Amino acid sequence: MSSALVTLFVVLLGIIGRAEDRPHYDACELTGRLRDTAQTSFVVRIQSSPFATNTTVAISRWWGRDGSNPERVTARLSLCVGGREVGIPLRAFADLGEPNIPDGISLTQQADDLLLYVRGGDAGGSYIAKFTVHGGKLTRREVVPGEFPEFKPQIMRFD
Repeated sequence: MSSALVTLFVVLLGIIGRAEDRPHYDACELTGRLRDTAQTSFVVRIQSSPFATNTTVAISRWWGRDGSNPERVTARLSLCVGGREVGIPLRAFADLGEPNIPDGISLTQQADDLLLYVRGGDAGGSYIAKFTVHGGKLTRREVVPGEFPEFKPQIMRFD
């Protein structure tokens, strides 16, 4: 029993230490080249801002917090591929609180699709948002709890 308590204490100290060591950024820009034959360039930009109750989009449930309003919300998310801007509407990211900037942002290529990932929150309130871009257009957003990525995703589709 006592060894289990010591183990739990050590694990909790590790979690607390990691959260405190995490850098806190308001925004970042991720640039690179795809591994396609043309070596297409891309730029991902994300910016967060302090939570405000007068947001322009009504949010019924926030991702990134477990039952409360986030301290920071995703204010801007953009993707430019090969010099062309991919339209990402506000409703696609407005409910993503506590984005993990810069570590939670990544872009991968899968067949003809680009997958933009935004991870945010911590522990029970964490999430993984996956934005699918096909043919230069945002087609889908999936969000799952970060601790339980096998759960059924919340899906938004875009025309």
